[in-house]
Amino acid sequence: MKIGNGPELPLPELKMTSVPTFQQMMQEIPTWVDWPEAVQRDGVSAFRRVAKMLQMHPATVPCEPAFLSERLKGKVPAEFGVGERNFRNLLSRIRKALRRKGLHAPDQRKPGLSAAWEKVLSVIKAAGERGCAKRLGGWCTQRGIEPLDVTDEVIARYGQSDVATRLSVSDRSASTIVARALNKALPIAFPRADLPRLAAPRQKVPYALPLAAYPASLQEEIQRGLDRLGRGRVGQRFLAVRDGPRKVVRASTIAVREFAIRQILGCLVLHGHRPEEMTSLRYIFDDLERASTVIDWFHARQQPDDEEEVLGGQLLQIAETMRQVGVHWLKLPPETCAVIKQWVSDALPPRNQGLTAKNRERLRALVQPRPYALLLDTPRSLMEAARAIDGSPAEAARVARLAVQMEILLRFPMRLDNLTKLRLDQHLERPDPRARRISHIVLKPHEVKNGKLIEWPIPPGSADMIEEYIRKFRPALAELACPYLFPGHDRLACASKGNVSTSIVETIAQEVGVRINVHLLRHFAAYLYLKKYQGRYGVVAKILGHKNVATTVAFYDAFEEAAAAKSFDTVLDEERRATRPTALAARKGLARSRPKKPRERK
Repeated sequence: MKIGNGPELPLPELKMTSVPTFQQMMQEIPTWVDWPEAVQRDGVSAFRRVAKMLQMHPATVPCEPAFLSERLKGKVPAEFGVGERNFRNLLSRIRKALRRKGLHAPDQRKPGLSAAWEKVLSVIKAAGERGCAKRLGGWCTQRGIEPLDVTDEVIARYGQSDVATRLSVSDRSASTIVARALNKALPIAFPRADLPRLAAPRQKVPYALPLAAYPASLQEEIQRGLDRLGRGRVGQRFLAVRDGPRKVVRASTIAVREFAIRQILGCLVLHGHRPEEMTSLRYIFDDLERASTVIDWFHARQQPDDEEEVLGGQLLQIAETMRQVGVHWLKLPPETCAVIKQWVSDALPPRNQGLTAKNRERLRALVQPRPYALLLDTPRSLMEAARAIDGSPAEAARVARLAVQMEILLRFPMRLDNLTKLRLDQHLERPDPRARRISHIVLKPHEVKNGKLIEWPIPPGSADMIEEYIRKFRPALAELACPYLFPGHDRLACASKGNVSTSIVETIAQEVGVRINVHLLRHFAAYLYLKKYQGRYGVVAKILGHKNVATTVAFYDAFEEAAAAKSFDTVLDEERRATRPTALAARKGLARSRPKKPRERK
């Protein structure tokens, strides 16, 4: 295919017809006489160690950049017990060996660029964007493609080549980065009014179409249903004729219901139904086989490979949304509603099953001595790092913000939604107006899941850290009118849950060496308390805001089992030591009392 003014673009090709394994490379590298002995040794060691990181035998690891990138993507060196610099060196040695075999893209640190590409690079300041644009420039120069000839097709083909021929552990797409970089750089390097905006191919094609993709009658019906949910909110609770839920429905809950409806409709589109045919929500239920197809698809999508059936989660959300729409919005016949209600019942996870296997595994890794100590020390370490940053107030403020977020979550294991919406004027309490130190974080009943007021005391050390962040660092992130403790990108609203979650997860991965989700810090808090005070589930229930202590027992009884097993091991070891002299004496007596075997005659 010919693109722009350049020649036809070939698909990336490898020089070798068969791809060697790590084992074969380890055997071949010592024969490369042009490599010094130390470089040979380091190269063999790199292949051996990376195979160990992948938990694979070197003979089973192919030397394919795409294969290696997929398995190392998003990992942090601490997960493998190595430092950042050591990890980079290992990958650099593997890249060097693969380049020699024609299995890796050439080194683009000093690519031969055309004058036009040099001009583009001169206006790109961000290091990450500049590096990706330099590799794209080298790739395009080899093919005779100038910057103004770059199209979405060129970026897509470059992205395919980059994935196939370059070992990268970044979880960001190179094509996405270069598209963003060129959109900013091209208008500066070549001022023109008709420059098209470039876009990288989407990594995931969303199946949940926007509501605008469906007929207007369906859009109106969905909006009426969502409005009905909102009638339980403030200002619309005391009506002569009620046509909505009695309980106050949060705006976030309404948004979840809307997205679930879009998912249901999108699933039907995936299965061959045309959007223009869906003029009403009744289309979903007119033939129960349609609705059953949706439930079955989400059920299959949620199941992991070779593991027990997973219920609840997204499957339950879809089933419950179907129930609400069918029973309350559409008033479907009783026999149809009975089927949908049974789906909801079938989608419920078993009661009192405790933590999921994945969360147990993550928590087990987190409470090992080294990560356990590093996690508890992370807020202090981050705040010290923020104080040491000079010349970049915004960067120092972002690090300090992370330190305070981590400190609050460790001190007060609140939910992520509460953390992101903390306000200076509502949630941080100072009993003495003249005092600067915060004494409590207060959450109102309507802000928490159990509907109870929470006044959580903050110890002096943590309060000082929060105050330092507010006075010294937060002004670099927020406008004066911003009331939120953790401002977002626009400097006025609060930071989004997605951004806060990603920052915390990545920070813990880098600093602690364990990849978790933010909600796991609540489970960590329960472990921390029950480790010292066994059996005090009532206190843990108050810490986590559980309405029912039975919920707490169901989730964390496994902690008690582990402690009981350790106690039993201690008793067994003590009894073994105490009875060993008796056992030794008894064995000597048994040896003397055993009749000797008669000697065989030769």
